[in-house]
Amino acid sequence: MPNETTANPGAAAVGAEQNQTPNPDPNPGAQQTPQQETKQTEVKTYTQEEVDKLLQVTGDKRATTAGAKAIETFKKTELPKLLTEAITEAKRLEQMTAEERVETERQKAAAELKAREEALAEREREANRHELKAAVIDTLTEKGLPVSLWKVVNYENADTCNESIKALETEWRKAVEDGVNARLKTSVPKKPPEGVEDPFLAGLNKK
Repeated sequence: MPNETTANPGAAAVGAEQNQTPNPDPNPGAQQTPQQETKQTEVKTYTQEEVDKLLQVTGDKRATTAGAKAIETFKKTELPKLLTEAITEAKRLEQMTAEERVETERQKAAAELKAREEALAEREREANRHELKAAVIDTLTEKGLPVSLWKVVNYENADTCNESIKALETEWRKAVEDGVNARLKTSVPKKPPEGVEDPFLAGLNKK
């Protein structure tokens, strides 16, 4: 009886190929496809609108936190004082007569009106000061004076501004003139003593 292996060499070859399976990759995660590498190197980018929204959210959170802290501080420090003052004032009013209460309310209203008038006057003075400052800077520029002199001008009103500018101009012109004269005195060559020839003139004569 012939040997089956010898009779069918093709079957033996197929069995050998089936037994020789490829070795598995010992580290399948070590190698990455180009698509995987691209995904890992991608960086998240934000548009300006997204950045603005993030900043707004962060600012809102900070503002909310700051507001909560301010309210808590007010409750602990200022609110008790206000309540105590209100209770004291209520007790004082209860002990007053009708005429005294009317007079107290009148004085309170007068004080509030005065405070409002003073605040309004201060705002008007500040607005006038800004206008006068602009005019002073223009005047200093026209006169050729340093613009920085606006800091020492009296801004009480237009007249005081003009007087300040005149005084500053006088002092500035005098200081410039004194400086020029002092420089001229130091730059004028001194006359040589008698009998000593001026080297500058001697050089000219040689030419």
